[in-house]
Amino acid sequence: GNAMRGSITFADILKCTVKVTQASHLVALPPFILSMPEVHTLALCSNKLLTTPTGLGTLANIQFLDLSDNHMKVLSDEVGELSLLTHLSVARNELTELPPSLLRIRKLESLDFSSNKISHLPSLGFFQLMHTMNASSNKLAELSLSELSPSLTWLDARDNKLTSLDNGLATRCASLSTLLLSTNKLALLPPALPPPLHFLDCCNNRLKECPFHIGRLKHLAVLLLDKNPIESLTFLRPDA
Repeated sequence: GNAMRGSITFADILKCTVKVTQASHLVALPPFILSMPEVHTLALCSNKLLTTPTGLGTLANIQFLDLSDNHMKVLSDEVGELSLLTHLSVARNELTELPPSLLRIRKLESLDFSSNKISHLPSLGFFQLMHTMNASSNKLAELSLSELSPSLTWLDARDNKLTSLDNGLATRCASLSTLLLSTNKLALLPPALPPPLHFLDCCNNRLKECPFHIGRLKHLAVLLLDKNPIESLTFLRPDA
């Protein structure tokens, strides 16, 4: 129909990539997609979905799924049936939680649930392959170690309600190179941070001091501390 026109090209279908975005105004999964079990990339962003489309779990070969910019209040258990999924985005929806069934996706590498209303997380540390997590613009008051994959290299937790970070962060996320924490309520940073850290953003928090151990981070190239009530800066020299 008119809603589908211009959204999908023949070339997309040949490559097993289906994009049904923006002008489509979808509220459900089009039946023709369910007849394409070979689909590995599915983008249903910028539509009017209120929940995970029924039948999604039957598309067992999906590796990349984009459900961002919809109106979803619930992410159903069907997502957990996508055992080959490596990249999932549910950004900019109205979710208040992530379902425990998500933990069945053992191959997940990248998860974006930014700009939702999530206040608590399941044990996302279960994901041994996850290198990227975008948790920004939610209502998280804490990030426990059990919620962080040990494989993370990029973590965005900006614009939440974090008051502290677990002291074991450096050990748990030993490969972390980018840590974005601006616009939270952090008064202190952990006594140690991951050695590979390259980019650290702590803007707009409640830090009164910058811990001296940051000077030990030999790979740190960008340190952002503006909009904090910091009274003094004392860094330990890298060679100390």
